Amino acid sequence: MKNIKLLSVLLILIPLFSFQNPSSSTIKVALLLDTSNSMDGLIDQAKSQLWNIVNEMAEAKYEGETAKLEIALYEYGNDNLSMREGYIRLVCPFTSDLDIISENLFSLKTDGGSEYCGQVIQSSLKALSWDENPSDLKLIFIAGNEPFNQGNVDFREVCKRANEREIVVNTIFCGDFKRGEQTFWKDGAYIGGGNYMNIDQDEQYVHIKTPYDDKIVDLNNQLNSTYIAYGDLGKDSYTR
Repeated sequence: MKNIKLLSVLLILIPLFSFQNPSSSTIKVALLLDTSNSMDGLIDQAKSQLWNIVNEMAEAKYEGETAKLEIALYEYGNDNLSMREGYIRLVCPFTSDLDIISENLFSLKTDGGSEYCGQVIQSSLKALSWDENPSDLKLIFIAGNEPFNQGNVDFREVCKRANEREIVVNTIFCGDFKRGEQTFWKDGAYIGGGNYMNIDQDEQYVHIKTPYDDKIVDLNNQLNSTYIAYGDLGKDSYTR
């Protein structure tokens, strides 16, 4: 059995992905993002972190062959969402179109505050097409900043259920590392067979302007003008 290792952007080792047949193996990743008001000031960092993870997955290769990648996106904890559904919305089912994922991820806005981690994980297990291919790598990354045990669905049970289906649950607490441990985010990752990590809310991102910025933007626009849309999906992507 041969393996491929995937390293997250936080230098956390993700469990080994076993390729029995590279051409038929898929990396499936569900991103679950808290969009409640408590994430104000943290939401942009969380989006960037999740997108960095997607980019690393997209570069995964085995013997020179790029692995097939499918991403799904959920938001939870937003009062604009249905109370009946537990303030949870499936934004995008599994897709290999990363442009659609990026567009939807970075357009999410915060509002309200009823964050049920156990319930959104349960929803992702039931609603998404995970398939049962034993050579697939199946991952959940859930990001938020409220206690992991909120809501009526026991996170321990759903994380255990995910682990039994070989779906790895990784948790990203948006705040102090110790606080995340105290509010069960580490427990969720441990039971789900994944990794616990955090985002430092005090970290500042600095943009340094260079003399080349305008030229790069101009060249990028020129490059974009050379694309030719093919088929209905191509036309939709070109319009976006």
